Amino acid sequence: MLNVLAEAGQSALADPNFVKGMTIAIGTIMPAFSLGLIGSSVMKAICRNPEVANKILPILLISLALVEAIAIYVLVVTFTIS
Repeated sequence: MLNVLAEAGQSALADPNFVKGMTIAIGTIMPAFSLGLIGSSVMKAICRNPEVANKILPILLISLALVEAIAIYVLVVTFTIS
């Protein structure tokens, strides 16, 4: 693949499929880590103080939805790349 691109005088960044793949890969790494960090922090908090589970659950769901929205924005941007 690289030989073909080198012979054609084009870089890999000129290939829209490569750019789309890199956008998805890079754009979903941090939301994935954030989802894991939020989930583990909530589990630790509930393990330390089980009485606050009902108070933490709405905050957890809102936080997860906001972080997941970032991954959805990445998907929208990826589909708009031509």
